[in-house]
Amino acid sequence: MFAASCKYVQTSQLSNSDFADSGYWIRLADKYKSRLSVIDDLLCHVISTYYGSELPIKIAAKIIRVINIQEFLKSKSSTEFEELLTVSNTYQLLDRESLLRSVWNVWKFQCFRRSCIGFPYNRPDDDEVLPFPYKMDLPISDLDFFTKSTSEFLESDESKNSNAFPQAIHWGEVILPTKNSLPVYDSALCILTIYILEEIMDAVSRNALIKTNIVKFDSQIKKVYDMIQNTYSIEKDLDYENDKIIVINANKLQSKFILSMCTVVLHFSITKDIMLFSPKDSNDSPQDSSQFVNEINPDESLKKFSNLEILFSILPYVLILN
Repeated sequence: MFAASCKYVQTSQLSNSDFADSGYWIRLADKYKSRLSVIDDLLCHVISTYYGSELPIKIAAKIIRVINIQEFLKSKSSTEFEELLTVSNTYQLLDRESLLRSVWNVWKFQCFRRSCIGFPYNRPDDDEVLPFPYKMDLPISDLDFFTKSTSEFLESDESKNSNAFPQAIHWGEVILPTKNSLPVYDSALCILTIYILEEIMDAVSRNALIKTNIVKFDSQIKKVYDMIQNTYSIEKDLDYENDKIIVINANKLQSKFILSMCTVVLHFSITKDIMLFSPKDSNDSPQDSSQFVNEINPDESLKKFSNLEILFSILPYVLILN
């Protein structure tokens, strides 16, 4: 991160001119990386996944599996969580939350990577993938996490009371909305939408998209989309008294993007052979992976559908997407 920021910083702002040299930071990283704890090494690999490389994701997933971090982060009952509060301070609880979010991010990145590889979205080998960590606590809401991570809060008297730290909901409590269901907040919503994406990719890879499954997934997508409220707010600008700014809830906005991706994967996997534009096929060679235009022979394409009911059920999507 430091090496990447060197190109943007002004030398006059630095106390040491070496700080502007990206090689300086790379040499420091090489020098001290062997001294990292297992957890710090994991966090470094999680950060590295933002560059899009597959290797850091695999290494991070292996670290999580080998040292069994999920057991340490498993969901706690109300009584167990209250007991945790008695032996933890706010800093320790924030460290645990940061680690928990990192593990969830590894699972997220795996799903994103799989969707980018393309149709038929085959699942990677079991020894290279982190299974859905359903036994683990979900993250707390973004507002709670970032509010309690500020220096103002950590320096306040309230931070000395660990009982002020909220408890996250469990995966078993994340259900599609009913009259009596619990509200699902932003960070949990994002995980729910990616879980649906993973389920759809599993169904596509198994060639299990029958009509009932399509209807089920469409219903889930709509219900979750309706749960996402207030993706942005208008707030007063703290730097300019009379100005206002738009504050975007990144997890809620990302959840909407992912639901759109769910719809694309769900319906394009069925209609790809009769579409002018089709999703990337993982069987394509790298040279051909940028080719998205099909030569369409309607008669031949329609022969591939043995069940006309499926074709009629997806026809509106074909017309809309064209």
